[in-house]
Amino acid sequence: MSEEFINTSGNGQAAVLPEELKGYNWGALLLSWIWGIGNKTYITLLSFLVAFIPFIGCLAALGMNIWFGFKGNEWAWQNKHFESVEHFKSNQKKWTIAGIIVMIVSIIVWIFFAMIIGAVAASGALE
Repeated sequence: MSEEFINTSGNGQAAVLPEELKGYNWGALLLSWIWGIGNKTYITLLSFLVAFIPFIGCLAALGMNIWFGFKGNEWAWQNKHFESVEHFKSNQKKWTIAGIIVMIVSIIVWIFFAMIIGAVAASGALE
């Protein structure tokens, strides 16, 4: 006889993460504080603030975002109510897709700006 599933999502520390949801959360890594707001996991706002610390901020924020990925499923399940495990998976998959899109667009924009700066420097306009 199998045990009946009890949805504990949104119950804070009392929420028990179902075994099938244990794993890495790519949306939490790629969108950090934006993902955190959407999943009522406000600790992720720290990575936004830490990023502004001179010299070490970006590395510290990256380290925090990696940690958010490890804790993301647990925190989202604790802090936000989901109708089911399937609903949770669907929701987090959307965050992952959005994070990948933002990452790709960011890379394209950086390449574009690097090309413009390179063209301007080659033309001698920066001298």
